[in-house]
Amino acid sequence: MSSATRFPPRTIRLAAFAVIPGVAVLACIWLFAGSTSETTNDAYVTADFTLVAPRVAGQLSEVLVEDNQQVKAGQLLVRIDDRDFRAALMSAEADVAAARASVANYEAEIARQPALVDQARATLRADDATLEFARANAARYRNLSETGAGTTQEQQHAASALAEELAQQARNRAALVATVQNLDVLKTQRDKAAGALAHAEAAFEQAKLNLSYTEIHAPIDGKVGRRSARVGAFVTTGAPLLALVPLSHAYIV
Repeated sequence: MSSATRFPPRTIRLAAFAVIPGVAVLACIWLFAGSTSETTNDAYVTADFTLVAPRVAGQLSEVLVEDNQQVKAGQLLVRIDDRDFRAALMSAEADVAAARASVANYEAEIARQPALVDQARATLRADDATLEFARANAARYRNLSETGAGTTQEQQHAASALAEELAQQARNRAALVATVQNLDVLKTQRDKAAGALAHAEAAFEQAKLNLSYTEIHAPIDGKVGRRSARVGAFVTTGAPLLALVPLSHAYIV
């Protein structure tokens, strides 16, 4: 009999059936446990980034950051030469002052109109009294002339004075109408000047904004990358100057 113990075929088959389920269970445990962690040899770190671009065009006068420099939100990164923008702001400010003066002038004219209307009406009332006297005088000299107590020359002079007073009254009445109508004209011109003032004020606010855009600040915390900004370079609106990478939001791919 051999030193190796021999088992009957039935015993071997039973042992095999007992081992196979155990191996299957171990394989399942390894598969599902391994799903919570992975290993790879081609992974890399990436992060979303923010491109920083100017909102106005101009020549760069200062670049205050370097590549790979860590910056904080609000930190000044780049400055554009602001001399043209300051001049534009001063011009816009002068336009606002002129427009305000124009509105104020029309307001003053409008405020004067009631007094001018009252004055024109008073003149017409005076004309009525003068005209009444001229009519009475003309009638008296006409009667005197008809009865022979007065001369024709005196009658003609009185009639001429009456005609002159009638003409003066007509002129004064026309002046009153023009003064009343001028109030409406002045109000229309005032409204137009107010519109010009609003336009000038909007241009002034835009000029202030444009001046503020010459200083470009970091919108977020991050590290500088892709920096193309160089002192003396002319930049255009919307052209990226650099990128900011928020390392706190980096992730593995």
